[in-house]
Amino acid sequence: MNEEAELIDELEEDFDDLNQTDADLLRLSGLCLLHSLSRSVHQLRTKFLDKKIWLPILDLIKRGRQRRLEKKLILKRRKRLIHTANESSTMNAKKRMSSEIIDNIIDEDSTPTTTQQECSVVYSNEEENSEPPVGVQVSVSEQQLDVDELSSCDGSLNEQNLISITTAILANLLLDFSPSKETMIENGIIKILVELIDHKNQSIRVNCMWSLMNLAFQADQKTKQLILSTITMEKIFQLLTEHDETLVLKTLGLIRNLISSRTHIDLIMTTSGTQIIQAIIMILESDYYNVNVKEQALCILSNVADGQSSKEFIMDNEDLLRKINSFMTHNSLELQLAAVYCVSNLVNANDDGAIERQSKLKEMGVQKILQKLLQSIDPVLFEKVKVTLQQFSSNSLQSLSSSSSSSSTSSLINSGSASNLH
Repeated sequence: MNEEAELIDELEEDFDDLNQTDADLLRLSGLCLLHSLSRSVHQLRTKFLDKKIWLPILDLIKRGRQRRLEKKLILKRRKRLIHTANESSTMNAKKRMSSEIIDNIIDEDSTPTTTQQECSVVYSNEEENSEPPVGVQVSVSEQQLDVDELSSCDGSLNEQNLISITTAILANLLLDFSPSKETMIENGIIKILVELIDHKNQSIRVNCMWSLMNLAFQADQKTKQLILSTITMEKIFQLLTEHDETLVLKTLGLIRNLISSRTHIDLIMTTSGTQIIQAIIMILESDYYNVNVKEQALCILSNVADGQSSKEFIMDNEDLLRKINSFMTHNSLELQLAAVYCVSNLVNANDDGAIERQSKLKEMGVQKILQKLLQSIDPVLFEKVKVTLQQFSSNSLQSLSSSSSSSSTSSLINSGSASNLH
């Protein structure tokens, strides 16, 4: 333990020197070491609390954001100046050409040599000593500026590496039990992470979504609303259409954590329910190599099914109900379990309207599928299925074996949240 304390002290000394040195390699090495330490729950709750090691991390990420904003502002001003200069040059050239053309029309004996030469100067640069007008280079300058903007604002390779490891550390510092979570939120970390989601470096984007997912884990309603209003459902939906499965998985994890308690579920679904359901259907209909992607989507549905009024988003969509049926008979145990969770919340006998929902699901063959799943050799799936069947009418209970116990359904009420150390 003494060695760990000394290591923390040395890291603090290194970070104190960051304002005076450009030693990127030293910073990167220190950050990698700090990332390893941040993976320990014990370290987060003890050494990180005592030393407040997250302060230099916060300072580093904020200074990086300020540099990017300054670069973008400079590039925007340059682009505007170039555009203005080109417009001015083009107008002057047109005025000169118009004046000479009029002179040539008035003077019938004169030849339009000057005008032809003027035109050749405007549209080409064939003469060795002629300097090309600014107007000719408008598109070239703007295209080059766009390329420069992409590379300059995202930073050098070393800077991108620094941002990548820093955002990975943030994913651990923003967990619900981390002492730095509130300080980070107060210092605008949500806005910074959302801005970095548009970075061209894919690992930075994944780390930012991972951070937001962990931040939303068991968060209060105020924090969840701040996250959702900052990133917006439109942006979330866009991220779900990308090809990077890890990014999609973390985005789904964020949605799952945003609607992970009953009061939060109905509130968020009231404003964003239609978009969330559309996103889930899109995921369930897509092909993913990683089965966890669809499992996460089904867990979101399970949480939606746990709401009071939110259940109707699922019950009113027969196509979605058929999809849930198909996943209960899927060859993946994870997907079967997630689908059964969802059904269990829909038929929960303690909720208003349970009889009507049970009746509709019976007609769709849900009860028969559950009865077949009682043959499962997996003890977890068997128990979930048994408890779910107990929510149906007393006639359905007769189909259970005499050894069936009257287990509580509390363990099935919510499929839980997603959070993990990076």
